[in-house]
Amino acid sequence: MIKNTTKSQAPHSSRPQPPINPTDAAVAKKIDDAIENYMPKINRAAYATTGPFVREVLRAVAPTTYSNTRRLLSMVAGLVSWRWLHTGCDLTPERVFRDSTISLYVNTVLKSHSAVYRFDTTRHLGAVTTLLTGERTSRLAPPASRRLAPYTSAEMAQLHSWQIALSTAQARRNGATLLALGAGAGLTPAEIITVRTSDIVVDGDRRWVTVRGASERNVPVSANWIRTLDQALSTDEDLLFHGYNFEEYAPRPIQSFISAHPGPVRLTPARLRSGWIVGLLNANVPLDVIAEVAGFSSLASIADYYAHASSTNISDHLDAITGISGASR
Repeated sequence: MIKNTTKSQAPHSSRPQPPINPTDAAVAKKIDDAIENYMPKINRAAYATTGPFVREVLRAVAPTTYSNTRRLLSMVAGLVSWRWLHTGCDLTPERVFRDSTISLYVNTVLKSHSAVYRFDTTRHLGAVTTLLTGERTSRLAPPASRRLAPYTSAEMAQLHSWQIALSTAQARRNGATLLALGAGAGLTPAEIITVRTSDIVVDGDRRWVTVRGASERNVPVSANWIRTLDQALSTDEDLLFHGYNFEEYAPRPIQSFISAHPGPVRLTPARLRSGWIVGLLNANVPLDVIAEVAGFSSLASIADYYAHASSTNISDHLDAITGISGASR
């Protein structure tokens, strides 16, 4: 029996108001039915033997959305069936989920797949491996990115210092709006500029922002930026960002504000959003969840951000390479 060591994740929804309760019973049943009734397109005969182990693995991992459940089923079933057909090994996490096994599977069976899919497969199977066995796995080099690189920690500290040092209360609120909604919720400039104070929902220690327009959704704000968001909310005005006329090009007032209040690091909402998305990737948030809260219509939109996500290096595997615990260079 595989012990389930996962913790339940925060729910997500595209409803007008943010969810407060955990994943409801209907979704849980849909996920469980997907696990129980899944049948792969290939190696169906083998699945009679490998299926029980695959289902056990999925229930230990405990995915929280239907789409991520289907994605994991496909990845896990493919690896398990391939491993069993080629070696006849016992179906245990330690025999199936290994760094070398995943690498061989991805570089042979999946060699004709896209770089994005192969990278994402190593990411997901690596997370499963670490959860079940404690082993850390290597990842493929991420696809090249056309996205702006996120700010460094030092640059973010400079931006925060710039915001709190702005000369007027209104300017400080505008700066707080840009940082909280860009770095804390990943909104685009066009989305930031139209957020109203009534679009911010307080749920205990959490804050949610309702994004309206073509990509309407609810986004939970990162805890690191709640205090900054609360500073932005200290206004009687309707719009959170002061000075926007709905007849003008949406990002223009933001650029005008930034140009009028220069700092040691130029604030760019696109870089704030990039850092927010990369942070979610580094936290192994499921891609469909990232797509939902970021307002993407396709998972492919996330691909460009992989180049800036964390990757493993030799230091992560030095103990295994040398056989010496605590080895260092």
